[in-house]
Amino acid sequence: MNNEKSEYVFFWFIENYSYCWHENGEKFSSPNFTIVELEGTTWALYLYPRWDDDEAEGQISLFLVRSKQDDGPENVSIKYELSFLAADGSAIYCDETEDEFKRGEGYGYDQWTKMDEIILQRNSYYLPEDILAVRCKIWKGEGKVPNIGQSSARTPFRVEKKSFLHVVEISAHSRQM
Repeated sequence: MNNEKSEYVFFWFIENYSYCWHENGEKFSSPNFTIVELEGTTWALYLYPRWDDDEAEGQISLFLVRSKQDDGPENVSIKYELSFLAADGSAIYCDETEDEFKRGEGYGYDQWTKMDEIILQRNSYYLPEDILAVRCKIWKGEGKVPNIGQSSARTPFRVEKKSFLHVVEISAHSRQM
C-alpha cells in the first residue's frame, strides 16, 4: 500500500434521542455501511446509552463493530476516530486509535459521559433539535488525505403522544382552599 491516507467518514444521526430510555447494558446499532475501498469491509456502530459495567455504569458507550460476514480479509488493521458532534459541528469526546479487527469484533469506548448530563444538563449543546450526531472516521495509511467516501444514516426513535379529556366532579365533601 502507498503512503496515502485513505479516509472514509460515516455520520449517524439519532433523532428524538431524549426519548431513549434503554436499560443499563442495552444497545442499539446503526445501519451497516460497507467500505469497498478498504478491502470491502462492512461495519456498524453500537451505542449503549447506559453502560452496565461497575466503573462506567450510566455512561454512554460507543463501539465500532466489524460485520461477521463481509468481502474483506479475515483480519484488517485500521485507524479510526469516534466522536459525538456538538451543535456547532465540532467534535466532542473524540478519540483516535488503531486496532486489528477480525470479523465480528468491535472496539470502542465505554466511558464517554453520563447519559443524564446529555439529556438534562447540556441538552442544547449535545442535542440540537433532539438529535445526537455521531461521527466515525476510518482510514489506513499516512500522509495525504484523499477522502474515499462518506455516508450517513438516521435512526429515529418514534415518539407517540396521547392525551385525553376527563371531567372531574367535585363532591359535596370536598373542601375549598
